[in-house]
Amino acid sequence: MTEFFLYGAALGDLGVTNLMKGLKNNRTLTKLNLCHNGIGKEGAAAIAAMLKVNTTLVAIDMNNNPLGDESAEILLEALKENTTLHSLSMWNAGLTDNTAEKCVQLFQEKRAAGSTKLRRININNNPISENLLQQLAAFGKK
Repeated sequence: MTEFFLYGAALGDLGVTNLMKGLKNNRTLTKLNLCHNGIGKEGAAAIAAMLKVNTTLVAIDMNNNPLGDESAEILLEALKENTTLHSLSMWNAGLTDNTAEKCVQLFQEKRAAGSTKLRRININNNPISENLLQQLAAFGKK
């Protein structure tokens, strides 16, 4: 299995935490859809811990979860260590310009270090300024 689609599975933080324990050592899964699962800070922390060691995932969709800036920051910190993820989507997740600025910083740091794997962080449909959304879109074109 290379794709796992769990849209609307009502996993919550506990379910996601248990799932991430199994995915830490997974060597086949490349795409994971966790949209609309009620994931908050605890679930984000479990995903972040998995991302620090997983070397096969290239895309995670976490749209329509009540993440907020604090949870998003936990995920972005994990992406500093992750070397395989190409795309992270947090559409409609209660994010603000604070998260958008941290996304831009992450892209700048990764590009300065010579890493071009991470190509897309989708944070559309959050109350984020157009300027920051354009800056993020520009990284996907490089």
